[in-house]
Amino acid sequence: KTKDTNAAQYVYQTYAMTSSTLSAPGPRIVVPESEANTILSKWTAQLDAPGCPPITTLDLSCRAWPLPTLLLLEPALQRIAPTVTFLKLDDIIASLETEDGFATLGFFNRIFSPEKAPNVTRLDLSDNALGTRSLDVIPNLLENAPKPAELSLHNCGMSLEVAAQLSARLGGDKSGDGTNSSTGGIAGQLQALYLGRNQMGPEGATSFGRLLAQ
Repeated sequence: KTKDTNAAQYVYQTYAMTSSTLSAPGPRIVVPESEANTILSKWTAQLDAPGCPPITTLDLSCRAWPLPTLLLLEPALQRIAPTVTFLKLDDIIASLETEDGFATLGFFNRIFSPEKAPNVTRLDLSDNALGTRSLDVIPNLLENAPKPAELSLHNCGMSLEVAAQLSARLGGDKSGDGTNSSTGGIAGQLQALYLGRNQMGPEGATSFGRLLAQ
């Protein structure tokens, strides 16, 4: 058993040192501050390892990340922001109170702003409740994204109202109400937009259809 355990640890360590993904797998819980130091230690070892390739994927999916925990992880996240191309942030605010969820989304909006993370092309925010207030918290991840190619928003509880506002913003209307349209939106750059399992109805789907047809 000891040999098997050592072998498994060696395989994991070898993978971690050569992987272009930074992740923190674990039980689907609200990640406590007490776990942050362990995660940060593993990430630092991975990033400092000789021959470590640039981190292109950050995968924090299926765990809830409160702001105090994220602040402890900020040094590592700041290090990788310039090279990340894929933000896998699906199901990261479940079990958090509403305001705490906004704080978590706002944290990622700040760390992965266009200036700090200019190479993000793929964003997965599926399985996070997104209302109109949420859209105000994450403009850098949505309408201000510098190189958007793929956006996944499955099962975000989007209503018709939210769908209309989001489609307007992606089309360049920063007000989100359809009264300030411009040609500066990111919709024309998107190659894939995933919106399954929401509650926007045919009218909401049509608003995105019109947007992508432009």
